[in-house]
Amino acid sequence: MDHQLLEKYFQGKCNDQEKAEVETWLAREENLPDTGMAPPDEVLSQEWDLIRHRISRSQQTIRLKKILSVAATVCLLFSISIFLFYRQKAPLPVAAVNWKTMEVPNGRKAQLLLSDGSTLQLNGGTTIAYEDPFTASRNVKVLKGEVFFDIAKDPAHPFNVYTPGDGTIQVLGTRFNVKQHTCPNTLEITLNSGKISFSKDQATVYLQPGEKLIYDLTTHTVGSPLAADTLKTALWRGGSLAFRDTPIQQVFSELEQQFGVTFILNKKIGHQLFTAELNHESLPAILQLITLSSDLKFKTDGDTIHVY
Repeated sequence: MDHQLLEKYFQGKCNDQEKAEVETWLAREENLPDTGMAPPDEVLSQEWDLIRHRISRSQQTIRLKKILSVAATVCLLFSISIFLFYRQKAPLPVAAVNWKTMEVPNGRKAQLLLSDGSTLQLNGGTTIAYEDPFTASRNVKVLKGEVFFDIAKDPAHPFNVYTPGDGTIQVLGTRFNVKQHTCPNTLEITLNSGKISFSKDQATVYLQPGEKLIYDLTTHTVGSPLAADTLKTALWRGGSLAFRDTPIQQVFSELEQQFGVTFILNKKIGHQLFTAELNHESLPAILQLITLSSDLKFKTDGDTIHVY
């Protein structure tokens, strides 16, 4: 800035254009330059102080605006961070699980092909529930009866079978049979191929092919793996039955499943055992065989069979 122009400004001799030029220059400067001269009189000194005061206030206003702008930016970033944090913490929406139920009456059998390619064969008197479609895991509930599972391999989606008595069978890809007995009140799990585990509370038992375990539904105790006759456990799928020292009440229960009848006991039959292999025999032929091997007699009334 020209010193002579500044001197004219302080002496009040500038025209409007010169005055505007000096004030614009003064507004841009944070500190007034040293002109090398003092104001010529008291009036100019007062004007000089007034100009410095105006410039100082202008600079303070600019600084305050900058501070407020920075503070607003920080608050905005903080708010966005809080929003993103709680958005990440918020639970993701869970897809509703659609359960379907399938019930097979006594005297009938059924086969179910699941959406993953697994096949379930259901004996008479069996009820299951299953997810349709499957979600991240594949889940089936055996509510009662007997089911043979042929599970499609899919390591990324475990297959879980929930059994009576709150047990859980975990599967990757395998073939196994789950059978609920009413006399005694037990669950029998037989593994044909692959590998499965059965869990109840803190107890977990692993089965190898050709093994079975018995889970007591009354005491909720899990037995150790036992050798199993896998051919015998698969006979029911072909319409055959095999009994080996089987309590007679359990025999009646399986005949109810196979033929859709109801046995009514009219006498105490005690702890009688029955052994036989039955290949597509009719119900009257089976009852005759039981009569020959015991002191039991039968009277048929439609679908009801009285035991004497």
